[in-house]
Amino acid sequence: MVNARYLVSRAIGSLVTFFVVLVLNFVLPRLLPESPAQILASNARLPQVVAAQLTIKFGLDQPVYVQFEKYLLGVFSWPPNLGVSYSFYPSSVLSIILQRLPWTLFLVGSAVFVSWILGTLLGIAASMRSRSLFDNSSLVGAIVIYTFPAFWIGLFLLWFFGIEFRIFPVFGAFSTSSTGVLSFLSSAGLHAVLPILALVLANFSGYFLLMRNNMINVMREDFVILERAKGVSDFRIVLNHIARNAMLPVFSLLSMNLGLVVSGAIGIEIVFSYPGVGYLIYQAVTSHDYPLIQGTFLVISVAVILMNFVADVLYGYIDPRAKP
Repeated sequence: MVNARYLVSRAIGSLVTFFVVLVLNFVLPRLLPESPAQILASNARLPQVVAAQLTIKFGLDQPVYVQFEKYLLGVFSWPPNLGVSYSFYPSSVLSIILQRLPWTLFLVGSAVFVSWILGTLLGIAASMRSRSLFDNSSLVGAIVIYTFPAFWIGLFLLWFFGIEFRIFPVFGAFSTSSTGVLSFLSSAGLHAVLPILALVLANFSGYFLLMRNNMINVMREDFVILERAKGVSDFRIVLNHIARNAMLPVFSLLSMNLGLVVSGAIGIEIVFSYPGVGYLIYQAVTSHDYPLIQGTFLVISVAVILMNFVADVLYGYIDPRAKP
């Protein structure tokens, strides 16, 4: 059992992190060189007098402490009032995020799950054949793939499968010509193949390398040698002892990656023009949309903090050594 002191310490740490994030979330967008009103006016080729009117409309003429007070009151209200987007005016920030979030959950959630399963299983298989041709080749391949950023992999897949051979769509999340539920689901699945594949290739190497190295280290432990001396089969030793111990760091990596699911993969979503939260962040930053930047980063931060807290609690159940 995880004791109350352990839970309270983790909860306090999460709350402190949350309040630090709240302050940074408000300050950082306002460090951008141009105001949102100037950006909107220049993009629409409007005179500067319109920029001044937009500044008043958005409340950016008010003192910073007043803006911060409104920001805090909105965050702690129910339902949360994250403001109105400047670039998607008059839509609320919360409604925009809720529209984009399902696409990101589907895209990145699927990629994280597949890469975790693939990397873990390949890591176990490679460790059981240490220094074999399969182990050496998979290790080199994983290291090479690990060095490439996800958006580079996405660009290659887009060119090869989307432009050169035209097997898969190259942008968007579904075809606008889709009619009916089955047609929509088929189109959404087809559009997601390349982004998911790019994310899987970019992320599975981390799970593979971590699982392989942990398995090899655990195999050298005294209790494994003792089990083998007792005549226990290698399969049972791997399943009941080695894999369970080696999975602990992999579980931590999975928990952190799940916390980042809501942020999407900004580079991949930009490459494929996928309408998720990652692409929304790009749109918010380029237009200096303060409320949208604050809202998206707040959702990401809360998700990461919650997942880390849950991971700490579960880790305390899984590994009693992690408890104070």
